[in-house]
Amino acid sequence: MANRSPGGAVAATDRRPSHPIVLSLRDPAAYDRMQMGWLDPDGAIGRDTLRYDLEYFRQQGYYSGSVTFDDIIDTSFAEYAAQQLGPYR
Repeated sequence: MANRSPGGAVAATDRRPSHPIVLSLRDPAAYDRMQMGWLDPDGAIGRDTLRYDLEYFRQQGYYSGSVTFDDIIDTSFAEYAAQQLGPYR
């Protein structure tokens, strides 16, 4: 069920996230039409998408640093888990 907050925003509960999230949606049925973004079941990171996003943030002037995703992303945990558990089926 979606519940309205005092300001009229809809708070998602029940089959949505277990904690209430307040969004400015006026139509509770909109939650039923939403889809979660895709996540790799083996924990792989979409580096190309992240690079694309980073380039956008640079072009917009939101980020001007020199750190790259290769500097900060460590996939060893996900790779080890997938190796131990096998690929998702």
